[in-house]
Amino acid sequence: MPNKRVKVVIDGKVRNAGVGEPYFSCADSRWAGFLIEEVDCPKSLPASYWTPSDTILIHRGPGKVRYAIGAKSRVYAQGLRSVLISPRGYEYRRFCMGKGDDPRRVYIELGGALLNQLIGCDQQREPQLSHHDGIQDSIVSSFLEIMKAEIDAGCPSGAIFGESTSLALYAYLARRYSQSGSRNFDDRPRLSRQELQDVADWIRAHLQSDISLTRIAAVVDVSPYRFCRLFKNSVGLSPHQFVMRERITEAKRLLEDRRASIVEISLMLGFSSQSHFTYTFRKLVGVTPGRYQSGMR
Repeated sequence: MPNKRVKVVIDGKVRNAGVGEPYFSCADSRWAGFLIEEVDCPKSLPASYWTPSDTILIHRGPGKVRYAIGAKSRVYAQGLRSVLISPRGYEYRRFCMGKGDDPRRVYIELGGALLNQLIGCDQQREPQLSHHDGIQDSIVSSFLEIMKAEIDAGCPSGAIFGESTSLALYAYLARRYSQSGSRNFDDRPRLSRQELQDVADWIRAHLQSDISLTRIAAVVDVSPYRFCRLFKNSVGLSPHQFVMRERITEAKRLLEDRRASIVEISLMLGFSSQSHFTYTFRKLVGVTPGRYQSGMR
């Protein structure tokens, strides 16, 4: 991951957002989504402070936060899982917390090279996030828990899951926390029949690899962000769901054929492990691969 720590700019100098080492970070994992880390933040920042990328902060405990924007002072009560949305370039001054307040928080950086890769020129058509503090949003909290669970498990769902989940979070924030809401691309709401066929053919030819959303979108020459919308409108499934279903369809054929073991099938179809294959197969089919194969006798 190019940027291994979430960054802030303090009096013109780029520094790590957190103090000390992170409690949790995706930096050394296979995670292909937005940069996430859980750290202690500084108790006070008397100087100018801003984030170079759109960033969300999720508090891990109670306290009160004070800061100034221009000549105006602001105080808000932070609580467990309360959220602050910091648009890129939004300047804070005289930031401080109470002596006994919990400094621990999760940062999710929504910008940088990854956002450019996933959204491309469509980013210019999206509204800018607005500043919000002290909000309680169960959907943002759910996104965080899903992302953290995937990273803790070693990212078994592959690059497409990290990219798709990050884009879904970005789209939600754009709809919910911008002045005008996320815009629709009415000029091309669905993929054509030929484009769908090309995408499906490419996916089926690469089931054994760690399929990325970026690479699938390149098949029809659109950004991953736009592709997700077009594909969901066309098929009714997310790209990640479609890939998983195609892998399970092929797994059923291979299990019925009986020439490969369950371990070999899991590797042939791009699963990170046999346990991940078994979990996904049972989730979609209702039985384990072994039971499915036994039922074919």
